[in-house]
Amino acid sequence: MNYPYQRRLLAGMCAVMAFVAWPHTPAFAQEADSDIDALRRAALSEISTEKVVSEETVGDADQEQERQVDDRMNFFAMQICLIAVVLILHTYTGMHIIRRGIIFCDLVLDQLAAFGIVVGIAIGVRYGTPASYMMAMAATFVGCILLAVIRPKNRLIPNEAVIGIMYGMALVACLLLADKLPTGGTDLKNTLVGSMSWVSWPLVGTTAGIYSLLLLFHYMFRRRIIHITELDKDVPHRAGWDFLFFLSQGIITILIVPVAGVLLAYGFLMIPAAIGVMFTHRWKAGLLLGWSSGMVACVLGLFFSYRTDSPYGPSLMLAMGLFFLVALFIRGLLPVAKGGAS
Repeated sequence: MNYPYQRRLLAGMCAVMAFVAWPHTPAFAQEADSDIDALRRAALSEISTEKVVSEETVGDADQEQERQVDDRMNFFAMQICLIAVVLILHTYTGMHIIRRGIIFCDLVLDQLAAFGIVVGIAIGVRYGTPASYMMAMAATFVGCILLAVIRPKNRLIPNEAVIGIMYGMALVACLLLADKLPTGGTDLKNTLVGSMSWVSWPLVGTTAGIYSLLLLFHYMFRRRIIHITELDKDVPHRAGWDFLFFLSQGIITILIVPVAGVLLAYGFLMIPAAIGVMFTHRWKAGLLLGWSSGMVACVLGLFFSYRTDSPYGPSLMLAMGLFFLVALFIRGLLPVAKGGAS
């Protein structure tokens, strides 16, 4: 990268990655887990405890019920705000990934982050600690470099094939390493489905701040990045710009995978973007359509998870997947759209 501002951008993104590597989640993880578990148990039983409340304590029982209702509302508000923030950037970068035809690149970064976490556990680093985030950051950083520089010259070998092989290697490495750990099955499950019960207002605020910086980067350099996406040919300093693009994804990955897990993080990125791209070539319209459909699907998935006591990640992923299938059916009934991207 010969441009001076590219170096400054790289330094800035590395600073953001260092900030992300000092997570806000573990500080409140255990407290949040216990509070959320208690909240879910109370909510799923319709707050109908088997205690006999005497007439003297009816007022206290009403106050406790009101507090539990407030806790539920706060819990849903945290989840919905985090999802709303995450979907904005994920939908936009997902549209780039789909149009570039590198569908599994984010899955590679997600899986490499999970691999870094599992490596940390293997050497005694507790899941969700700052050191664990550092391990995920290191693995993701290597993945960003590989994705930027590896571009097969042979037309018979598409870039997606290389990306798929990289993902397979990262996944197999996770499986082999987890198999040697006493709690390998649990650790691997955590990296796949995450722990959405860790969500708190400090995490929402941190995520919003970091995503705002990344959105600013994509907005300032949108013409160049969109130019690379739409032309899909060699441009000056292509590897440098690709690296910065993948690095922005890597920062997202480091922040969201410990909370949402690999599968849901990938779903956030690809499914709403695919719905947007399916109906329009315009960037703004596609972003709005993808974000709104993803948001509605996630809210419905969140309430389904709450009412059925099902895991968050699979519930949200299934809801977005069903929305995608419905979008496919609707798109099949509509005429083929014409017009270029804008």
